[in-house]
Amino acid sequence: MNPHFCELLATVEEEARYIGKSVIVKTHQNQPQQDKHIIHTLVGMGIDSLLWVPTEAEAELSEWLTITRIPVAIVTQVSRFFNSVSINQDRGAESIAEHFIHTGHVSFGFVAQEGVDNRKVSSYSKKIASHGLTLAKDNSFWITKGEGERVSGHIQILDVIIEKLSEPDRTCSCLLVYNDIAANYIIDGLKEKGISIPEDIAIASFDNTLLAQTKKITSVAQPVNEIAHLAFQMVKHQQQPDSIEMHEIVSRLIIRESSVKINITSL
Repeated sequence: MNPHFCELLATVEEEARYIGKSVIVKTHQNQPQQDKHIIHTLVGMGIDSLLWVPTEAEAELSEWLTITRIPVAIVTQVSRFFNSVSINQDRGAESIAEHFIHTGHVSFGFVAQEGVDNRKVSSYSKKIASHGLTLAKDNSFWITKGEGERVSGHIQILDVIIEKLSEPDRTCSCLLVYNDIAANYIIDGLKEKGISIPEDIAIASFDNTLLAQTKKITSVAQPVNEIAHLAFQMVKHQQQPDSIEMHEIVSRLIIRESSVKINITSL
């Protein structure tokens, strides 16, 4: 599980304890069929409300869930069907592009998940283009949602990308990566190939988890406490609304040593 969601869950549990409620946690591993089974199971258990990071199953389940009258809040995503609290990922991607441009990069790349990170990549690409620069197709790596995750061992799709980035004639000096886990894996793999980070390839990612903080990865911070608090308030006070409520939280880029050499001197 992405550490980002572990941090989010801890805040939700704290909010629930405060009013004497308990939290049931289920993970769907990005599998729509598993997602549907879990939602049906939870509703059958008589849950009071649902905080949900949905798969593509959301659209199929939306009408049925609405009929149950169980308060629902979608977390970390924008929803067409339910109240939601999300992060402005577009701005986060733009801030990564700006950081790369301001530190002198002209050869850009990305690793992103199909169907999940399209808006991120679009914003990243547009910001690069606005400076008269281009995003090379050879440095654009799309992977299927969920393929970049692992329980243990190697992640084959990321190993392939590492091999391509290590090619002697490859020109890519900076890379946006869709989350901290994948970024850390790619950084370790590139270092094993003799690629220096950030001197040869600068890397920035998303979530600003403890992993990013520990491994000094530049990352877009997502305020999990605020996300969890807002989502919990949505389901706690939700009536049957005439309109869907959407909260979007602004993210910020935390710059660390994966994207720029930081020299610390003592006075």
